[in-house]
Amino acid sequence: MCWENPSKNQLLDTLDLFKEIVNLPNFRETPFYIWFNKKDLFESTLKAYPLKKLFPHYKGGSDVNEATKYLMMLFTDLIEGGID
Repeated sequence: MCWENPSKNQLLDTLDLFKEIVNLPNFRETPFYIWFNKKDLFESTLKAYPLKKLFPHYKGGSDVNEATKYLMMLFTDLIEGGID
């Protein structure tokens, strides 16, 4: 069963869940697709809550394209054995 932890940031919770699922032995050969939708909402959220607060190494400011690239990197780095 999947539930949200109200005391944990949703993005961090999502990253943890993704890592757990993508690295299960049954899914080793399964392709995963990540969609980043609601770009307008993401852009306004970046201005109010900079990614740098959550990820101190992030250097892209409130640029939505840089933030998206950074998030893509975070997700792909969680895949044990890398991606093809």
